[in-house]
Amino acid sequence: MPALLEGWKRASRRLLKAEPETLAHHFAEAGSAEKAVQYRLKAGQLALRRSANAEAIAHLRKGIELISSLSDSAERLKLEIQLQSALGVALMGAKGFASSDVLQAMSRARLLSERIGDDHQLFKALCGEASCLMIAGRLREADALGQRCMALATSTRDEGLLLEAHHRLWATKFYMGDYSSAKQHLDYGLATCPTATITSPSHTLDTTRASLRGARSPLQDARARGFLASID
Repeated sequence: MPALLEGWKRASRRLLKAEPETLAHHFAEAGSAEKAVQYRLKAGQLALRRSANAEAIAHLRKGIELISSLSDSAERLKLEIQLQSALGVALMGAKGFASSDVLQAMSRARLLSERIGDDHQLFKALCGEASCLMIAGRLREADALGQRCMALATSTRDEGLLLEAHHRLWATKFYMGDYSSAKQHLDYGLATCPTATITSPSHTLDTTRASLRGARSPLQDARARGFLASID
């Protein structure tokens, strides 16, 4: 019996790494919805790392369907925030930033983050939602969310979050035609980027630093702005 149990544990560990969706299916069949949701999330995240957006969307949507059967709790809300945020990222790759499906997922993640008071998740959701709105041309709404990103980043005093908040705002201000404000936010990035540490997963420090360093002349400023907006 101990040998059989150990063999099952090893098989489970292999499935968790390679096929968490299989475990999700078995737990769902056994009536353990919470475990099934957790493994659907892992399956979606694994698919995202492979850039398999359609597969990720399928797993994450199944997780969201299952989560409705769980009792209302902080853990349930945290799970759904992760599912909705990951779904938004997958949909960005599959349908584009301006898709209404992307906006719906990111908005849901934001509302849930506000509900439980999770500032870290809220910052990520706000950034994602602001990106969608900016690309869709809804610039005033995007700017309002960008201001909320800045307020959150300022309250945490996290240099990485502050850098990303300034990035969020300069891009929107640029497209709004507020070049003075855009330049102020861009100048902050140029001055800060060599020392800041990015804590949000939506950017890499090296890419942001390289982009900002290219902004020297007015023409190069514009090119850098366009490039940075394209990588959101």
